[in-house]
Amino acid sequence: MKKRIYFFVLCAILAFAINACSDSCKTCRNVTYDSNGNETNVSTDWTEYCGLELVTIEAMPDAEIGGNVTKWECY
Repeated sequence: MKKRIYFFVLCAILAFAINACSDSCKTCRNVTYDSNGNETNVSTDWTEYCGLELVTIEAMPDAEIGGNVTKWECY
C-alpha cells in the first residue's frame, strides 16, 4: 500500500515539474499603425510575458479606432 502512495505522489510531483518547465515566454509590445501602415505610436517598453498572460495577449484582437490599428507584437 505504501508503494502505491509513493508512486502516486511521485507522479504528481513529476506532472507539476514538467508543466512548470514547459512555460513558454515571449517579449511583447503594443504598436499603433496608421491607415498607410506606418507606425505612429510605438511602445519602447518590451515586456516579457509567460503562460496564461501571454495566451491572453496573443488572443486579443487588433483594435481599430479612426483608421488607426493598435495591436500586440510578440517575438
